[in-house]
Amino acid sequence: RCRGLAQDAAQGTYRLTFETGDYLAGIGRASIYPEIAITFDCNGEEHYHLPLLLSDNSYTTYRGS
Repeated sequence: RCRGLAQDAAQGTYRLTFETGDYLAGIGRASIYPEIAITFDCNGEEHYHLPLLLSDNSYTTYRGS
């Protein structure tokens, strides 16, 4: 979790990039995804919960509550 990552962020488009290849290699697992980028629009007024669910060769993300 990244609490307070961008408090009071201005309205705009943002991108979170996860270095998944390095992470998985560090725990002895291989992946076809060296990184995963999540690009999203922020209205500057709401709380954002953007989970990334990761396995070796798949991932999913969604707007959480």
